[in-house]
Amino acid sequence: MHVLFVCTGNICRSPFAERLMRHWLAPLGGTLTLSSAGTHAVQGAAMSAGSARLLRELGADEAEFTSRQLTPQLLASVDLVLAMALEHRRRVVDMSPSHLRRAFTLRELAHLAGQLPADAWPSSAADRWYNIAQLAAAARSLGDPLSPAAYDVIDPYGQGDEAYVHMAHQVVPAVETLVDVTLRRMH
Repeated sequence: MHVLFVCTGNICRSPFAERLMRHWLAPLGGTLTLSSAGTHAVQGAAMSAGSARLLRELGADEAEFTSRQLTPQLLASVDLVLAMALEHRRRVVDMSPSHLRRAFTLRELAHLAGQLPADAWPSSAADRWYNIAQLAAAARSLGDPLSPAAYDVIDPYGQGDEAYVHMAHQVVPAVETLVDVTLRRMH
C-alpha cells in the first residue's frame, strides 16, 4: 500500500505529515509505503526549517528528505492520496481521474475513518488502509460537501513560527487518528 501526501511546494505540510506518520507507524515495519510530493515543487529542496523543527520536537526527523514534483507517473504507483488542501486533491484528480475515490484531504480522511465501524477492519495494515479508502469514499458521497475551512491545512510557507504551530495543530490530530485506526484496532 503506497500512501502519497500532497501539498504545494512539498517542503512544509506534506513532508511534515508524511514523516510524522512514518515515525508513528514505525512498529509496522515496511507494511505501508509513505511518501510526499508537491503540485508546484522545486525538485530536490529541503524541508522548511519550521516544519523540520516541529517534526524533531515530536520525535521524528527530516533526514534525507528532498522535495519532488507530483506527476502522472508518480500517481500511477500510488494507492491512496492524502492532500493537504482541497486544491491539491482537485489537482490529483485532474491529473489522474482514477484517483477520484482514492484521494482525500488528510483531515477529511481522518474525520471519516474515525467514524467507521470497528467491524470493518481487517487484520493487516495494508488491507486496513484499502478498506479505509473504500469506506471513506462511500461515506463521503453520503455526507456534506467538502469545506476548505473544515478540511484544509493552512500553508505556513513564508510565515512565522505561529503559522507553523497552527499547521501542526491541524496535521497532528489527523495523523493521530489515522495511526490509532491503524494500530489500535489491530490488537
